[in-house]
Amino acid sequence: MDQKLLKSRNDLVVSGMGVIIFGIWSVIKTIMYAVLQMRPAWDSIESELRLPVVLIAILFVVIICSVSLLIRITIGRSAIREGKGGKSGKLYIALAWIVLTFDVIGALLDLLSFGGSGILDSLAVLAVDFTMIATLVNLLVSAGRSRKLTRSLKAGDASCR
Repeated sequence: MDQKLLKSRNDLVVSGMGVIIFGIWSVIKTIMYAVLQMRPAWDSIESELRLPVVLIAILFVVIICSVSLLIRITIGRSAIREGKGGKSGKLYIALAWIVLTFDVIGALLDLLSFGGSGILDSLAVLAVDFTMIATLVNLLVSAGRSRKLTRSLKAGDASCR
């Protein structure tokens, strides 16, 4: 098999694992933000309304985190499957573009609020955000390259017969 194809498929496997790991990180990050942002809001809510509002907020965060993690696991597992030579549809590519768009927007928002929670904290968050973006870009490039090389190898095999 062609060395370029092997490298592209290996990059797909590694990027797929990275997307899953960063998906777990994004859930942790979202929960941390929610807890830190909810704390000041709790004090301003009347005591009899506090419990229902907190429960609704927790439910909302859990739903958002679950959907986000499910999407990232789908992207990662599909990339790993394709990287190991299996079949994967186009859905995970579309989902990867959507997640990439949201991650870029999130990184830009983090950049706008740079230093609000301390410079070191902001630098750490931005480093992780940009690494996730690079992982998704690598996944998309590797998927495109792998598919193109696979098509050209199949066309070459067909012309040899």
